[in-house]
Amino acid sequence: MISYPDRVKSPCVGNCCLNDSDVCMGCFRTLQEIKNWSVADDQSRLQIIMNTRKREYASTKRQLTLSTCDND
Repeated sequence: MISYPDRVKSPCVGNCCLNDSDVCMGCFRTLQEIKNWSVADDQSRLQIIMNTRKREYASTKRQLTLSTCDND
């Protein structure tokens, strides 16, 4: 069996739940990114990771804005 210790690791955190936009609320990958992960090369995986970080940041920022508005 061939092992690839230097492969980019999956961002999956085992909290799989898709929102209305088909984005996982645990790892912030789209359904398509999740489906393509096993066949993606490392460059594609790194791009997916960058996409997830942007989505997570946007989600956190949106939540902070909403919670600030709730205090008014």
